[in-house]
Amino acid sequence: MAYTSQSALEDLYGADLIEQLTDDAGAGAADADIVTAAITDAGREIDGYCRAKYNVPFDSPTPPMIVMIANDLAMWRLYRRRTQAFGMPEDVQENYEFRIRQLERINAGTLDVGVEPEPTTSSKPYIKSDGPGRLFTDHTDADDGDSTLDGF
Repeated sequence: MAYTSQSALEDLYGADLIEQLTDDAGAGAADADIVTAAITDAGREIDGYCRAKYNVPFDSPTPPMIVMIANDLAMWRLYRRRTQAFGMPEDVQENYEFRIRQLERINAGTLDVGVEPEPTTSSKPYIKSDGPGRLFTDHTDADDGDSTLDGF
């Protein structure tokens, strides 16, 4: 699930920077496919951590905390693919590490993103079968009418 967008990243970090990080072909514009891949990967990582406590993907509107996490994870991915040219800025790395710690806390249930409902879990196992009905029961129909299996 996409919890952010290319335009949001451009608003936050600048369209020129997004272009520099993604314009491998020298076309003079950001490569939307590369940005989308970074955003998608960030969303998958978020969902992976959050699915233990929340129904994912999150419904719209996306919780603000999840949007901030998605922005920082996507930006880290864009820098990571161009580390030889740009290096990894310290603040981008620190933001990434902070967001991962937040995701770990969400996963552990110690950080709430402010969304309901959490997934419903039952302490009892549930087995569903679409097969035929039971062949044997506690009572069986015999010629004498009402035999049971209690006293064989």
